[in-house]
Amino acid sequence: MGNALQVNKVNYIDNVHSNSKGWITRSVIDKKGYNQWHYKYAELKDLDMNGENIYITLNTFYKPCRRLENIKELNTLFIDLDYYKTDKTKDQVLMDLEKNYFNQSIPIPNYVIDSGRGMYLIWLINAVPSQALPLWKAVQDYLYKQLKCFGADRQALDATRILRVPGSINSKSKTVVNILDEYEYVYDLREIQNGFLPELKPYEKKKGRPSKINYIYRERSLYYGRIQDIIKLCELREYD
Repeated sequence: MGNALQVNKVNYIDNVHSNSKGWITRSVIDKKGYNQWHYKYAELKDLDMNGENIYITLNTFYKPCRRLENIKELNTLFIDLDYYKTDKTKDQVLMDLEKNYFNQSIPIPNYVIDSGRGMYLIWLINAVPSQALPLWKAVQDYLYKQLKCFGADRQALDATRILRVPGSINSKSKTVVNILDEYEYVYDLREIQNGFLPELKPYEKKKGRPSKINYIYRERSLYYGRIQDIIKLCELREYD
């Protein structure tokens, strides 16, 4: 079992960070408190990740400092499901997600991870620079709204977030963080935006008013439209 966990850990870190050029944060929470260190991928992949409460960032930084203003590459989207705060079991959540959500209202996640007391859904994306952060945040917010009923954590949406590493141990649940399912694909951020985020919707006015069709924005889609303009400008400038 130990060898299997080690392979899981290596494959996971490789899939998330093998093309990363920036700094990655590794964090540990123990009796002494919270500590963090910063590594490039070549160093990180060889570190021991099998202890208690070990975390890494899924996005990277320009310098060894885990702050939003230092974001270099956005490699992933992620949602932390605290389903233990709902009346659903892990199996019920998985069944509902697979039947009613995956590839319908949200893309199929590349990783479904049992974090010990909850569940991570992680989507791998072709890395985009920090200039794409407005669109990244909009997609994160959309995913959160779709998954609120499963206990999605509103406080775990930031680009600097650390998540538990598969193969490490959750000291609260006394269980190993485990990969439940894996989907081999890498998304483009634009692909997810175009496929899943709200778009213009036609509607007819109520009876007694002119019958011409108007267009209204679904919830927050004006906000998304402005973000699209920002990202398009960044693309035209090649993110300089």
